[in-house]
Amino acid sequence: LLINVLIAFFLALAIEPAVSWMSARGMRRGAATGLVFLGVLIFAAGFVTLLGSMLAGQIQNMVEDFPKYLDSLIKWVNGTFHTDLSRFEVQDSVLHS
Repeated sequence: LLINVLIAFFLALAIEPAVSWMSARGMRRGAATGLVFLGVLIFAAGFVTLLGSMLAGQIQNMVEDFPKYLDSLIKWVNGTFHTDLSRFEVQDSVLHS
């Protein structure tokens, strides 16, 4: 409950200048508050959409480059621990375990 009250308090502080500006120009405070919340909601939806598309692109790149990452890791393991692993052995052991 305390967290919800704190979130509401800081949200009210954040939108107060815009609501005051709109109400000083003749708009009712309730309508101004609703309009500001609608603007914040549209901005947040756009931000989440943009962030989601960027994240999807990064995940796609990571999946495409996974064999290179695996080869690099196997090369490091072979050099560090003096083993003789190959990517196909690792993939088979992971898939059949």
